[in-house]
Amino acid sequence: MNTNCLEHTACPQCGNDSALKIAVQTLAHVTDDGAETFGDLEWDDQSFAACPTCGKEGKLGEFRRLSPEEAPPEIPLTTFNVHLYREMRLFFPGIEAPSDDIAAAWASQKPTDEAALIDDCDGETLAALVDMAGDEAFEHSRMISFDPAREAMHDLITALGNLCAQIEGAYGDIDLSEANAALAKAHGASASASQMEAGTMNEKRTAWASAALTSFRLLTGQHAEEETGEAIVDLICDLLHLAKAKGLNPDALAAQGIGHYEYEILHPDE
Repeated sequence: MNTNCLEHTACPQCGNDSALKIAVQTLAHVTDDGAETFGDLEWDDQSFAACPTCGKEGKLGEFRRLSPEEAPPEIPLTTFNVHLYREMRLFFPGIEAPSDDIAAAWASQKPTDEAALIDDCDGETLAALVDMAGDEAFEHSRMISFDPAREAMHDLITALGNLCAQIEGAYGDIDLSEANAALAKAHGASASASQMEAGTMNEKRTAWASAALTSFRLLTGQHAEEETGEAIVDLICDLLHLAKAKGLNPDALAAQGIGHYEYEILHPDE
C-alpha cells in the first residue's frame, strides 16, 4: 500500500497504483542550450494525470480513493460482494491426443477440479462481477472490465473482417494476406501466415482448407487421423446445409465447386 506520493491514489479504471503520469509545476533555469529544473515539484487534484497501464486520463482528483477509515461520515458506504475473474494456470498431465492443439482443446474442456495443479501464478485480473449485498434479484449487479482491449476484441475482429471484405471488393490488387491470416488465427485456425502464403496457389488453397477443417474438427470432436475423410465429408455436407439456409442452391454450388477443383488441378498456379 502506498504511503508517500501516491497514498490513496490509483487508476479508477484498471486499479494500477504503482505509477502514474502527472503534470507538475516547477521552476527551471532556461538557456538557449536547454533547461534545468530546480525547486519543488507541485501538483494538486486539478493536475492532469494519466495511467501508463491502461491509458486512462483525467484530473488527479479522479484518481484519489478513500480508505473506509478516512471516508467522511456523510458519505454512505454500501456493502458489495465481489467476484474476481483472474487468470490462473491449470496443469493436466498425461493427455494423449493426435496433436498438440487437440490436446490443448481437450484440456480446455476439463473441469477445474480435475487439474493436477492449480497455480495462481500472479495472473492478470480480467474483470469483476459486483453484486450489492442483499440484492437477491441481482438487479444492481454489474460486470466491470479491467481490460478494455480484451473486451473490445470481438468487435475489432468483426470490424477488421468487414473492412477486408470491402477492400477486396473495391481494390483487388491490395495484399491483405497478413490481415486475412490474423483473422483466420483469431477464429481458431492453426496455420501461420507463412504456411498459408507459401508455395503454389493449390498449396495455398490446401492450407486454407486445412485451417477451416481444423476449426471444424475441434467443434465436432473428430480428432483421430483416421477420421479425416469423414470430417471432410461432414464439413462439405454442413456447408451445403448452410447454403440452403441462406437461400442458395446447394446442388449448383457443389457442381460449381467440383468444376473449380478440376480446373485448378490443370492450372495449379492460377
